[in-house]
Amino acid sequence: MSVSLFPKKITTASMGFTTRQLEVVAEENQPKAVPVLRVWGIISSKSAGHSQFGTFLKFTGEIAAQNLINGEEARSQALILPSCAETVVTSLFDQAAKDDSTAQIALEVTVSFNNSAKGGTKFAYGVKPLIDYKGEDALAEMAKKLPAPKFLTAVPEIKKNSKK
Repeated sequence: MSVSLFPKKITTASMGFTTRQLEVVAEENQPKAVPVLRVWGIISSKSAGHSQFGTFLKFTGEIAAQNLINGEEARSQALILPSCAETVVTSLFDQAAKDDSTAQIALEVTVSFNNSAKGGTKFAYGVKPLIDYKGEDALAEMAKKLPAPKFLTAVPEIKKNSKK
């Protein structure tokens, strides 16, 4: 697919998503989380910002994205993600920054139906990494120090259902 958008920054809004559209997609596909935006690239820096919606992180580098509803693809040197995806990219970038390096990212932003009585949008964002990330983080190091887990023996009914 050819690149059709060159926004100042890649965001869900600059990729053509409206709140109502994401609510409909989430509702029609419940209870599953559905990928709506694919993002990949090389992150070289991050900086904090503030808008009417609160604080956010802006990542910079060479970034591409694709709207998984209409197929449009974009390229930009800036990226602002929903907070759940922001956390994943921040972790990768911080690990890479220790080595004075850049972070390669590839992920999908998902939406799932959220009919909260508290109001707000009727969807929740999620994130699905698309590549295995190499490197050791604090949790991986900690897991190495734990005793080996003892797995339960599967119950026959579970075995039958898992062979579908």
